[in-house]
Amino acid sequence: MKHTIVIHVGNKRDGVIYELSNRDLDLLREFEGAQPLRKVSISFDTKADYEETHGSIEEQIILLLTGLSVDRLARVADVSFYDAASGKSWKHRAPRAA
Repeated sequence: MKHTIVIHVGNKRDGVIYELSNRDLDLLREFEGAQPLRKVSISFDTKADYEETHGSIEEQIILLLTGLSVDRLARVADVSFYDAASGKSWKHRAPRAA
């Protein structure tokens, strides 16, 4: 059975915070080579500039938080994002290879 890693999204005064739960951190630490982080903070300016040029920042957030590439993580887990302030959640959808 595939696990679901949930990335919690929160706003702060000057940006966005992406955070993993203790359960997900413990799960990720079981993977060889993974060095997960509890949270990553991105300024609104950085996020907007990046997304305007490159598209969604989700894959970079997943890599930074989990310590695993999106492809490697996709073999064992799905990834969802959850914004508690809005109550919205969405599943990360990796771009299809051309």
